[in-house]
Amino acid sequence: MKWQTDLTKCFPFFVWVILLTFFVRNNFFFWDTVQFAGLHPTHFFENGFDNIILPPEIDSGHPPFFGMYIAALWKIFGKSLAVSHFAMLPFLIGIVWFAYDIGSYYLGRRNAIFFLILLMIDPVFAGQSVLVSPDIALICFFLMAWNSILENRKWALIIATLFLVLISMRGMMLVVALFVFDLIYNKRFTISTAFKTTFPYILSGVISLAYLIYHHQQTGWIGYHADSSWSTSFDKVGLKGFVRNIGILIWRIIDFGRIIPILLIAYLVFRKSDAQRLKSLLQFLIISFLILTPSLLIHKGLLGNRYLLPIFVILDLLVLKLIFNKVKDVKWRRLYLFVVIGVMAMGNLLVYPRHVAQGWDSTLGHLPYYELRRDAIAFMKKEKISFARTGTTFPNTANTKHIDLSNDYWKFAKKDLETNDYLFYSNVFNEFTNEELRTLELRWRKIYESKKIGVEVIIFKRP
Repeated sequence: MKWQTDLTKCFPFFVWVILLTFFVRNNFFFWDTVQFAGLHPTHFFENGFDNIILPPEIDSGHPPFFGMYIAALWKIFGKSLAVSHFAMLPFLIGIVWFAYDIGSYYLGRRNAIFFLILLMIDPVFAGQSVLVSPDIALICFFLMAWNSILENRKWALIIATLFLVLISMRGMMLVVALFVFDLIYNKRFTISTAFKTTFPYILSGVISLAYLIYHHQQTGWIGYHADSSWSTSFDKVGLKGFVRNIGILIWRIIDFGRIIPILLIAYLVFRKSDAQRLKSLLQFLIISFLILTPSLLIHKGLLGNRYLLPIFVILDLLVLKLIFNKVKDVKWRRLYLFVVIGVMAMGNLLVYPRHVAQGWDSTLGHLPYYELRRDAIAFMKKEKISFARTGTTFPNTANTKHIDLSNDYWKFAKKDLETNDYLFYSNVFNEFTNEELRTLELRWRKIYESKKIGVEVIIFKRP
C-alpha cells in the first residue's frame, strides 16, 4: 500500500527526530524559549487555565496556547525539561510526514527524501528543532495546511489553520499567505469559486479576530505595550533604518550558508521550463515573502532568523525543485545536491566574531552552550561567587525557575559594568557592545574561561 511505502521512507527521519529529542531532553530553555516554554507554562501551571490573558510583564500579545499545552503536559507527566522537550515530538514527527508528502508532490516520491534531508540540516530549522519552540509547532501546521491545499483536503485545512492562529500572530499572517496561495493555485477568481476557497479559513479568521479584540479589551493593546521588555524591538524606523533593515534581511536570507542555494536558484530559475508546479512554488514564495516581511522591515528589532523560517522551508524545496526539474545531466544534478546539502549542513558550524550579532537559536552551533553554562555555574558555586553580584544579559537573566525549571531559585544581576563585581559572558549573548567587550578584555580579569566548538563562556572579575 502507498501509505506503507511512505511510512517506510519516513521511518529513518522519525528515528532521527526521536533520537535528537532524547539527546537534548535535559537542555534548559534558550533564547526566546525562556519566555514561551518557561515563563508562560509556569504561569498556567501555577495559576490554572481559567484566564488566557497573561500578566503584562510576560504577555507578548500572542495567543498563549503553546504555553498552555506545555503546562497541561506538566500537569499530567510532571514539570521537567524532559517532558517539555518530548512535547515537541508530535510536531517534529508531523513535520517529517507532511514535508515528505509535499516533497512527493513537487519532486516525486523517489526524490521526496531530499527535501527531508535538506530540511533536517537547514540551520534555522535544525536550531529550532532542538528547542521547546512554538516555531516548530507553527511549521508543523504550516506544512499540514500547505499539504491540505495541494491535496484539496478541506477539513484538514480547517484544523491546520485553526492551530496556526492559536500559536502566534505570525501564524495568523501565515494563514493569510496560505489563503492567497490557495486562491491563485486553484485559480478561483469568481465570487462563487472564491467562496469555496474562503470557507476553510472562516473559523481561523473568526478565532483570530475574536482573540485580538478580547486581548485589546482586557489590556488596551495588541502586539506589544510600552512597558514590555521587548517594546524597543517594535520601535518604528525611519528611511535610514528601513534601508538598514533591508540589508539585514538580505543577510538573514543568505546567512548560515544559504547563499549557495540562493545563487543556485538565481542561476537555474531563468532556464526554460513549463512546469506548473514549479510556477506555483515560486508564487507561494513571493506571496509568503510579501506578507511576512513588511512588518519586519518597519520595526527596529524583529529581523530574527526564525521569523523567516516558513520562507526558508519554501526556499529549501524550491532549490531542489529547480535542480530536479532543470538539470538533466545526472552528474551535474548530483554535484548540485551534494554542494547544497553539504554547505547547508556546514552552516551549523558558522560562528561570527564576538562583535557580530548572530542568530544562535537558529543553528545547531549553540549546543555546546548548555554544558559550558552548567560548568561555569558549578565553578561559581564552588568559589562562592555571588550570582546577585554577577552581571549578565539575555538570555541568561531570567530566574532559574524559568530557565532550567530548578527549585533552587536564583538569578544573575543585569549587566552593568559600573556596578557588577563579576561578569558572566558568552558569545551566544548579542547584547555586549564593542566598547564593553574592549573594556572587559583590557581592564577586567578572567577568572574562568571555557570553550567548545565555537562557543565560549568567560567569567570576568572587576580589577
